[in-house]
Amino acid sequence: MISDKVRRSPFLLWTAALWGIWWWMVHITLASGIVDFTCNKAGTLWTVHLATLVTGALTAVGIWVSYGVMRTSGEDESSGSLAGNHSFVGVFGVITGGFSLALILLEGSYALFLSPCA
Repeated sequence: MISDKVRRSPFLLWTAALWGIWWWMVHITLASGIVDFTCNKAGTLWTVHLATLVTGALTAVGIWVSYGVMRTSGEDESSGSLAGNHSFVGVFGVITGGFSLALILLEGSYALFLSPCA
């Protein structure tokens, strides 16, 4: 199971926990950077939708991995043990990933309603 591999490596564990924040930053940077491109070239608004789809899906993967870490830790985060610490990082990853996914979808939804040239 992927969560067992992630739990053994602190780098992978924190990568999973911060995955949502990372992809939210990529999305907001990419979406704001391609506004001129979508405004000046007709038929390119799909790039904003693609950025939203890809970064949203990758954020969902981070949430899934963090949830797996949280479920398989086996101890409460207040226990003070290594498994409890992993549980905390898993909960942190699920919460921040959820907020990041909501922000990605909210920022991507503007392309449905607003013109990039407005």
